Amino acid sequence: VEMVYSLLSMLGAHNKEDMSRKLLLMSSSKETCVAMRQTGCLPLLVQLLHGNEKDSSSSEEETNLIRETVRQTRRQASLALHNIVHSHPDDKRGRREARVLRLLEQLREYCDNLRDADTSIASQSTY
Repeated sequence: VEMVYSLLSMLGAHNKEDMSRKLLLMSSSKETCVAMRQTGCLPLLVQLLHGNEKDSSSSEEETNLIRETVRQTRRQASLALHNIVHSHPDDKRGRREARVLRLLEQLREYCDNLRDADTSIASQSTY
């Protein structure tokens, strides 16, 4: 019950980095993973993983800082989702979820690599 209240109070927070960090900490035990799944935490984690990173700043340093913060938030949300999905490896649904999650992780890693390569090329081409 305490876990549910903690999760609900955290949902009111607007800082996605803090939210992903707390969710990762909460996903450290099998019992809390079950509670997080039951309270509907999976859509929140997916939203943190695939949310937009809007760059409204003008300086390159601020833009890089925002990108790194977004990347850290996504990494923490990904680990929390990984913990929740892998807390049920025994049943058929859990194994299927783990396979789908692994494919999505590979796809996200590939997209991040493409984004990094594109950013690297763009920064080298400015004279």
